[in-house]
Amino acid sequence: MQSTSVLDEGYDALDVATNVAVEYVRKFQAGDLSRLIGAIPAAASPRAARTLLLADTACELPQAWLDHNAVGVMPRTLTLRSGDVLESRDRERTLKFIREIEAGEHTEAHSVPLSPLQIRDQMQKYMTSETNAALQLSSSASRSKYFVNALAATQSLVLIHNKVRRSVGNKTPLTAWVVDSLNAFGGVGVQVAHAVMLRERGAPASDIAVTMNAFRRNVHTLIAPHDLSFVARTAHHTERANIPRWKVDLGGALNIKPILHLNADSASSIGRTWGQAKAIERVFRMTEAQLNLGLATPFICMSYAGRVEEIEATAEYVALRALCHRNSVALSLTTMGMTGALMLGPRAFAVSFASQHFKA
Repeated sequence: MQSTSVLDEGYDALDVATNVAVEYVRKFQAGDLSRLIGAIPAAASPRAARTLLLADTACELPQAWLDHNAVGVMPRTLTLRSGDVLESRDRERTLKFIREIEAGEHTEAHSVPLSPLQIRDQMQKYMTSETNAALQLSSSASRSKYFVNALAATQSLVLIHNKVRRSVGNKTPLTAWVVDSLNAFGGVGVQVAHAVMLRERGAPASDIAVTMNAFRRNVHTLIAPHDLSFVARTAHHTERANIPRWKVDLGGALNIKPILHLNADSASSIGRTWGQAKAIERVFRMTEAQLNLGLATPFICMSYAGRVEEIEATAEYVALRALCHRNSVALSLTTMGMTGALMLGPRAFAVSFASQHFKA
């Protein structure tokens, strides 16, 4: 009875009886990932089965891309007045949520990660009999509890699985890592894409984890917010910085839009323009310049808190897409997730890439 209580209520599985651990694995082994393995190239299937990659819904990658590349997704919890709901990467549901924000709803809403217990159970749903390693890429630990919760969840799951494995004579232990991305939004997405590329090349999970610890410092996210009040609220909650109300009001009155930069666990303003269209244009120009200098991985992750058709219709997007094609760089554009929309506001635009030669 004590073992069951520990498993249900805590994160430490050290005292869990083997029979309880076995029952837990059976209960939650839904095999979600197994249905995805068939959707990816055959050469990558065994590697995807052996190494489970995970990220949360704020990674700004399309659900179809995540499914195709066998990446498990951890939903975040949105605390609304009407009750808690789980975030998803569903486009229409997200657009509806963004419209509600723009209409003045969800002013007190917050996005929070799952608890360690919930993360552990969600991880288990993606486990298969072939999984020998798991690697999670989290949003910046200084801005979210996801990293800490994922660490506790992962420790518990590894202990449970290794008890079960020993009981059936499996001498291959389950190993796992949680990597702090030092970034947010598409910055996590770029790192997920790089980890997928390494996995497809045959790199073991341990090497991927070591590589990501160095790679993450080269990841940059540029943001063009539309409504500065969302930026001010996010700065207060996540950066522990207060933007004076008069600056927000003045910026709104003069239509001044900052260009924000996230990198290596720091956030700063690296410029400002008049009008959202000019801000988005400048982010495109900066991204194009970085691509010409050379990217550290051939992937650009873009998101927009609105209909992506608005971005696709711009001359800057058409030019960047052509440049990416010529340089064999994958360009991902998706609707900004619910978490991103809450933190940055409707019509915010963000671009993430990895570069060792970043120049503002």
